[in-house]
Amino acid sequence: TDFKIAMNISGGSDFTIRDNDIKQMSQDGLYMGGLKNVTIEDNYFGDYLSADPSDPTNKESIQFYTNGSTAPSEGVTIRGNTFSSEDYRQNILIFNELYRDGDSSAITATSSSRTTTSAAPTPRASP
Repeated sequence: TDFKIAMNISGGSDFTIRDNDIKQMSQDGLYMGGLKNVTIEDNYFGDYLSADPSDPTNKESIQFYTNGSTAPSEGVTIRGNTFSSEDYRQNILIFNELYRDGDSSAITATSSSRTTTSAAPTPRASP
């Protein structure tokens, strides 16, 4: 079985994603947009099952997106998470108009750790 994404959340407010083991995804762990006042904390992201571990395409542990129909996320806190990967992967990808335009309070990430047993991923620009 190929699990591509653990959680795909579009819209929502005032909730917490806490104490989860998010494992064996071939692509993103969390794929989210249009959120308000959300906390993502104390989760484990790792043990991925990528078909091609050397290909960084569509592999983020946490990804925020917007598009023509999704509002920017705001009031999001990411803290205390552990990221572990043996393939090329970004821990957190933020494509969010508020964040892009300089509102650093829209999404804050603190006190997370990263463990890897291979070469560090090559950063990839947001679309």
